[in-house]
Amino acid sequence: MTETLRKVLEEEIDLMTHIARLQDQALRCVESKNWPDLEQVLDSLQKASIQLETLDTEREQQVDKLKIDIGGGGNQSFLELVSRFSQEDQARFLELYRSVRVRAIRLKASAGRLGYYVSVLSDSVRESVEELLPHRKGKLY
Repeated sequence: MTETLRKVLEEEIDLMTHIARLQDQALRCVESKNWPDLEQVLDSLQKASIQLETLDTEREQQVDKLKIDIGGGGNQSFLELVSRFSQEDQARFLELYRSVRVRAIRLKASAGRLGYYVSVLSDSVRESVEELLPHRKGKLY
């Protein structure tokens, strides 16, 4: 059972690393105004996020199964659950847990940076167009 959970966590880590690279690629596309490549990257990001949701669900199911198998109730945190593992497994799962958390934080930060950049860019374009075409103010779609 722990082996399946380990594999799921490792797949999540790999996928989050891939998503981070795609987010960086998307930012570079926006910066260089490479819209065709951006469209492809966004499509890849969407597919990867669906895969991540699936892995997330699978991880939660594996953790729930472990809680039942090991006992101790369904209200245990992941860290409480891992504390019941062997010393070797504890170290391995704590490292995987830390890696998942760090990558999740990095993904959030990267997505925020991309969102902020796009927001600033679109505001600049909107302001420029309103300046150039004042009669269209408020009517840009």
